[in-house]
Amino acid sequence: MDEVRQQIIDGWITDAAAIPSLDKIIDRAERMIEEGLSNKLMRAINGAGVVLHTGLGRAPLSMSGQDSLHEAARRYCILATER
Repeated sequence: MDEVRQQIIDGWITDAAAIPSLDKIIDRAERMIEEGLSNKLMRAINGAGVVLHTGLGRAPLSMSGQDSLHEAARRYCILATER
């Protein structure tokens, strides 16, 4: 809806007949939601020679670290660095 509203304000849509139908607006909103929910993480090879801290992120988590993260993510938890 904001896109259509802005197009009207900007003068791109000047005729009421050019306003997209509600179905088209809903389809566009669904596509935007799906794009926002898609996984943006992807595998990469750290060829820079830096092992722990690069623009690619940190070193892979150990299995025990993955298990701890999975366990914490399954229920409510406090995001804090100290206890």
